Parts: sequence; structure tokens; C-alpha cells
Amino acid sequence: MSKIDVDLEEIYVAQQAVYNYIEYQKQQTNASTTKVEEMGTDWKGTDYERFKNKWTQLTNDSSIASKTQRELDSFSTYLTRCFNEYDKMQYDLKNIAAGLNG
Repeated sequence: MSKIDVDLEEIYVAQQAVYNYIEYQKQQTNASTTKVEEMGTDWKGTDYERFKNKWTQLTNDSSIASKTQRELDSFSTYLTRCFNEYDKMQYDLKNIAAGLNG
């Protein structure tokens, strides 16, 4: 009954790619935030404060970067749900087909 098979690996690979990208972006953002904070130990004054405020604006929850990250996270969740539903449906269909064979 191989005609029933859905290539679940493609969905899984796509989900993993999105998930890995999200994790990479989080790590890079956290590392950059740490660097910005470390700069404040030597770099004093209004120039640093403006720089730090701009960085905070780039990384806060209402920023485009944060919104994009949430959308990608939602997409990753959607792909996971699709994978699980297709996997269950394929399993159920194979069981039904096996019952038809007598």
C-alpha cells in the first residue's frame, strides 16, 4: 500500500529548518545583547545610552524582529501539527486498507 504514503520527511525537514533558524536568531540576539551591556562598562555617556536605547527598541516585543520571530515560531508549530496529523492519518489509512484486503 505504498500509494498511501505521504513524504513526511519533507515536512519534518522544513519544521527543523525553521526551528533551528529561530534558535540561532535567539542565540545571536542574546549574545549581542550581552555585548551591548558589556560595552556600557567602558563606554559612558549619552552616546552609549542612545545606542543602548536603539538596541532595546530593536529587540523589544513590539519590534519587527520580535514579531517576525513569533510568526516563524507559529509556522514551526503549524508544521509540527501538520506532521503529526499526516502521520496519524497515514497510519489510520494503512490500517483501514489492511482491513480491506481481507
